[in-house]
Amino acid sequence: CSGSTFTASATATNGSILWTSNGTGTFTDATLEDAVYIPSLADITNGSVTLTMTVTNAGACSNATDDVILTITGIPTADAGIDQSICETASIIAAATATNGSILWTSNGTGTFTDATIEDAVYIPSLADITNGSVTLTMTVSSGGCADATDNFVVTIDQLSTADAGIDESICSGSTFTASATATNGSIL
Repeated sequence: CSGSTFTASATATNGSILWTSNGTGTFTDATLEDAVYIPSLADITNGSVTLTMTVTNAGACSNATDDVILTITGIPTADAGIDQSICETASIIAAATATNGSILWTSNGTGTFTDATIEDAVYIPSLADITNGSVTLTMTVSSGGCADATDNFVVTIDQLSTADAGIDESICSGSTFTASATATNGSIL
């Protein structure tokens, strides 16, 4: 992970060790089997570096070399977007951004994602989500070797308003009329 050091897990026999790199990072001690390499900014920008261990034989035998390619992954970031309010008949469309990893969306509800692996995922609330009145959507960005990045946002789900003014009525002139109406999820005007 960028910002980390790498400790080799190497073995060598019958000679002296010297680690080298095709990058510009540094070894804390390039003469150890399990040398520690500190990637430079250029190594991180390039995304990889080749580390070579050379074992120099003092006798008549030739030197031994072996390489390890170190892939440097950027630190993942996740920004799920801001809290939203939607009508129960709408889907939720995330306005998210992610870097340096693969995306997986999850929810604390029971609805479904059309594709849970893209930044701007679409979530279709379930009846239970609508009844609960809200759902939290969480974006996790994972990349090998780095800690996952997570972020979430809350969606408030407003239920549809209903209006029933009652049945048609007839009254005598000069009389008053009292409606027997019902309404839900809103204010009456």
